[in-house]
Amino acid sequence: MSTALHLPDGTLVRWRRTPIVLQTEAAECGMACLAMIAGHFGYRIDLPALRARYNVSMKGMTMHDMVRVASQLRLST
Repeated sequence: MSTALHLPDGTLVRWRRTPIVLQTEAAECGMACLAMIAGHFGYRIDLPALRARYNVSMKGMTMHDMVRVASQLRLST
């Protein structure tokens, strides 16, 4: 979902809402972050789908893991 704002000079500013994804396990903060970032950019993937698709250890994700998963979700800078 996007929202628009008209500035006084006529400029149209648009931004997208970022969905809130709550982690259900202590080690899921990385997955929850990736689900929110993906949702912001229009990818509809939920935490159970990410959990099923990517194996995360009981210690959670490393930054390397997050970059790898983000790349596989086609999220890039």
